[in-house]
Amino acid sequence: MNEAENEKKKSERKKLYELIKLTLSVAIGIIIGIAITKCPEKKTERWEEKKEVKTEEKAVEKKLKSQQEEKQKSKVIVLHEGEVQKEVFEKSATEQVYPEKPTCYDFGFQPTFITKPEKYWNRNYAEFVFAPGITFSCKILDYSIPCPAISSRIFIEFKEDGEKKFEVYFEDGSCRRKILDYNFIVDTYPPKTTIVPVGFSEITTAPEAMFELLTSEPVKYTLCKVDDGFWFECSSSKFYLTSIEDGEHKIEAFSEDLAGNMEKPPAQLTFTVDAKPPITILLSAPPSITNTNYAEFIFTADEEKGIKFECNLNSSGWLPCDELFVISEAKQGINTLEIRAIDRFGRYEEKPVKYSWQVVKGNIIGIPKPYSTPDELLELLKRRRNINDIGKFIQNLKNRKTR
Repeated sequence: MNEAENEKKKSERKKLYELIKLTLSVAIGIIIGIAITKCPEKKTERWEEKKEVKTEEKAVEKKLKSQQEEKQKSKVIVLHEGEVQKEVFEKSATEQVYPEKPTCYDFGFQPTFITKPEKYWNRNYAEFVFAPGITFSCKILDYSIPCPAISSRIFIEFKEDGEKKFEVYFEDGSCRRKILDYNFIVDTYPPKTTIVPVGFSEITTAPEAMFELLTSEPVKYTLCKVDDGFWFECSSSKFYLTSIEDGEHKIEAFSEDLAGNMEKPPAQLTFTVDAKPPITILLSAPPSITNTNYAEFIFTADEEKGIKFECNLNSSGWLPCDELFVISEAKQGINTLEIRAIDRFGRYEEKPVKYSWQVVKGNIIGIPKPYSTPDELLELLKRRRNINDIGKFIQNLKNRKTR
């Protein structure tokens, strides 16, 4: 009996606890609901009040600003006799400071050039290919492949050389926006090189010389050549030659400009080096022994221009003479002839040519030794005077002097 009562009491207490717990939960829920519904209403009312105040303030401010702008507008009335009155209004100060700009949206990518001319371009036309630089995703037969945006290709011809600027604009309604630009120079003409001797004009009396190179435009490089030598780099604008042999020389030079135009034909300059006194070269003379009083001498010098000669026969004194020197009355016995050359600068050769021969009576026993020009002098004449056929040169000299 007692156990049954105890179980009954426990069951009743448990139900009471459940009822209290439920009652508390409902009460708390009601309190929270009231708090949520009442608080936003107050906040909303305050925000609405503030919003109305701000709106009114903005309206007043806008009205004042508009009145100031109207006052800043300047009205100019232009009256001319016989003409209708005209009114000219200038832009307001606000419009001048803050000009209206069209709204352009961002592309989200950077357009790029695919093809363009080089910075220095040696053609009278150019091709530009540009693309947005964005890749889409395409499908062909359910296979995904990358597909670039369609490229724009433009071909331009130029009537004149000079600086050029290529610009690409995007236009859509009131929006006009530059998306690409490129500066380059069109140069279709080759450069011109001028070779200028420094310190002399055509002739130098020193075995070395300096030359300056002038070009009509900026160039990549300049190559030079002296006589029949090799081409060498001479882009430093000046170059120096040393140990130059006497005689006439030629310098050639050509340049290539920044656009790749090459100068053809090369520029040329001829100059003469005359650093040493002249050298007389005896080409023909009587044999060492002869039985005739007639003697004929033919000579020349390693230089050609401005050369004069003087002769001294048997120490009788120096007298002017020609390259063909004839003696009709040579004395019997030993005769001696000295020959010296004088160049255009008045310099005498260091050592005159001296030749002796003997004139005898009667028959000559044996074969007289003929005169022969030393080989080194013949080589010198060929190199400096470009005379290869000595026999033909002597004959032409005889013909010229006997006319």
